[in-house]
Parts: sequence; structure tokens; C-alpha cells
Amino acid sequence: MREVVIVGAGFAGSYLAWRLAERGIDVLVFEEHPRIGEPPHCAGVLGLDGLARIGLLSLVRARGLILTEIRGMRLVSYRRVRTVLAERPFAAIVDRPGLDKLVASLAADRGAEIMTSTKVTQVSLDGRARTTRGEFKARIVVCAEGARAALLRMLGMRQPAVVPAAQVDVKTSRAIDSDVVEVVMLTRDFFGWVVPLGEREARVGLASRTVKPLLSLVRRIAKWRLGDVEVRRVFGGLVVVSGPRRRFSLGRVTCIGDCAGQTKPTTGGGVFLSGLSGLILSRVVESVLSGRGRLDDYDRLWWRLMSGHISYMRALRRVMSIFGLNTVGLLLTLLPSEVLELLLPVSRESFDLQAYSVVKALSRVLRPRLSG
Repeated sequence: MREVVIVGAGFAGSYLAWRLAERGIDVLVFEEHPRIGEPPHCAGVLGLDGLARIGLLSLVRARGLILTEIRGMRLVSYRRVRTVLAERPFAAIVDRPGLDKLVASLAADRGAEIMTSTKVTQVSLDGRARTTRGEFKARIVVCAEGARAALLRMLGMRQPAVVPAAQVDVKTSRAIDSDVVEVVMLTRDFFGWVVPLGEREARVGLASRTVKPLLSLVRRIAKWRLGDVEVRRVFGGLVVVSGPRRRFSLGRVTCIGDCAGQTKPTTGGGVFLSGLSGLILSRVVESVLSGRGRLDDYDRLWWRLMSGHISYMRALRRVMSIFGLNTVGLLLTLLPSEVLELLLPVSRESFDLQAYSVVKALSRVLRPRLSG
């Protein structure tokens, strides 16, 4: 019997495997694809402060995985375009397949075993995992299978709410701002993005349930924002927008990453929350294996730490749903610059923990009144 089996060697699964292996815990990871990090799904925009908090910023820099650093956000609506620049970079465009490979190698170096080209077809509450290589038993099974959450659905746990996304990597005919990310707010249910990969390279994407075919509008956005482009790669995926599920653990099974809904409800970004979850879960697993804790301690600790931030981001998401993101985008572009700068997550502190934007805005508003 293994101590821990992890289903999925994407970022969430590999990061958890690394942190567990650091604690001397026996870890076996199954990955259905032959190569870790492929196929890609993520736009690659990661907060610098978030990477530092989960212990990866210096490693990512050392491995040359940062393609460019971001210090500006440009809001694009049908009628107006507004750009907000921060004093220093708050995010980076990261080679996401490279990041997944990095954390998997860190896990393997610490003693975790990773089996690629191995699909898990079923997990059970008593800790069994049925795979294309046979059945394995573990004291704890962790699902890190991604947004479809097929294994969790077999256990009666619902799939998180998702929005389909399409992306293209393009070569541009002209130089672009390599330190500004564009947020394109044209559809009601989600936004598009233009992410610089270099001076003449960009990633253009859109997530939406209402636009069909998605790829056609993505190509039009690329031409509108960048001029003539040469499409180098086309890919897609699912964006989790419901936020985290209330309960992660059931029996000897728990979950992490997209299948747990551990993404920002506002943007669908999940690397920081997956890393934070890995830090919490690795500590809980060590406690469970030593007989000092319960697996659902993970659920309680997670929500105790993150409930305020998730509640704030869910409230923002509800506002976007009620008015439509295209309408919200237009209204944002009409705001005075000083208000827009306070509301947007363009600081290292607020990019991943977005409630800090509200705290910062309120403190600016209330400080003169309190001092008076």
C-alpha cells in the first residue's frame, strides 16, 4: 500500500507531490499524457507575489521560465480603451508547460514516483485507484485531474462550473507593449485577453459559453488588436468560474486544483490557489499519516484562510453576471483614473488576493475623513 496516490501531474498534482515528498512521504503520481505540461491550457499570467508566497519565484527566474514581466493592464471595450500602469511589475508571463515540468522534477528529485501514459479510470472512497496499469491502494488518494472532474463525479461530487476557452499564439507584424496585458471585455459571460510573449509575439484568447465558434472571434480579436498576425499555435481548455467547492474530502479521497474549483472566480486563474492548497494539504496529510489528524482538516483550514477573499471574488462575479461583462467593461473604462487604479488588481499584493484592492480603496477613501 502506498501512502499517497495523486491523480494528475499538472501543476496542482506535481506541486503537492513535491511538498509531500519534502516531508518524507511516499508519493505515487499518475499522469495520463506521455509528457508533463502538454497539452497546454493556461494563458500563463501569474502573479509575482503569488509565486513568491508558494516558494517558486526564485526557481522560475533561475530556470528562465519568465517570458516577460507585466506592470500594466489595458481594459478594452467596444467603445473605449484605458491603460493603467503600476510603478513596478506585479505579474509575469510564465512558460506554463515549463513550470509544470519544473515542479514535477522537484517532486521526483525528492523521491516522488511519477508514472506517465497512465490513465486512472476510477477511484474509491477506501483509497483504491484503478488504472490502465492495474489497481493501486493508498492511505490517501488525491484527485488533481483538472476541470472535468470525471473521477470526482463518479463519487457523487459535482463538476465545477466551467466556461470553454480558445487561444492562439501569434507572431505580430509590429512591435507590441511587452509589459501590458489586455483584458478584452466584449461578451456577457467572460473576457478575452491579449498576452505579450515577447516584442512581436502574443497569446490571444477568449472564454465564453455564448460565442460560437469561439476560435473565429479569437482570430478577429487578434487582428483588431494586433494587426496582421501569423498564427503559430491553436489550443483551448476549460476555465473554472464557480470558485472552490465547499467540501474537498470524502472518505480517503480529497482533491486539489481545478477539479476542486480552486481558482479565482473572477479570472479562473488557479496556480497560486493550487500552490497554497498544496502547502495546506501536505501538512494535513503528514498529520493524518501520523495518526494526529483527519483528512477533512484540509477543508476547514483552507476555508478559514481563504473565505474572505473567495467571498469577495464571488460577489464581483455575481455583479458581472447580472450586468454583463461587456457592460461592466464599458463602465470601468469611463471611471476616473484614480478610481480605476484602486479597483484593478495592479499591485503585487492584490493580483492574487483581490480583496486587497477593496481594502486599499476603502483606506484611501476613509483616511481623509478619519484624520479630519
